[in-house]
Amino acid sequence: MAALPGCKAEESELKIVILTLTKHAENAWITDLVDGLRAAEPRGVVEVACVEAAQIDPIRGLGCQLLVNRVSDAAPPALAKATLMILMAAELQGIRVINSAKAYTVVRRLATIYM
Repeated sequence: MAALPGCKAEESELKIVILTLTKHAENAWITDLVDGLRAAEPRGVVEVACVEAAQIDPIRGLGCQLLVNRVSDAAPPALAKATLMILMAAELQGIRVINSAKAYTVVRRLATIYM
């Protein structure tokens, strides 16, 4: 199994991965975030990974230092579960996660209550 697409970085680089759905990868809220992170962190490598294509190697890990979850809480159940597994794997590997598994789970629960 391969790591998240493009998740390998040189030792001196800060590897940041934005996790999203394929259908959202080219939307402004993703591209603007990528551009902003690239401008703010000159030694950083910022890439977008789509949940649908992600495969995780439990031995090698994700290979990044920061994972930003931008998967909608309204994602279809199968993709939400895959997102949650990726977030949990990252957290267990000590990777800093923005919009963590716990936060994502709480919002998903609230969404189901009010639907």
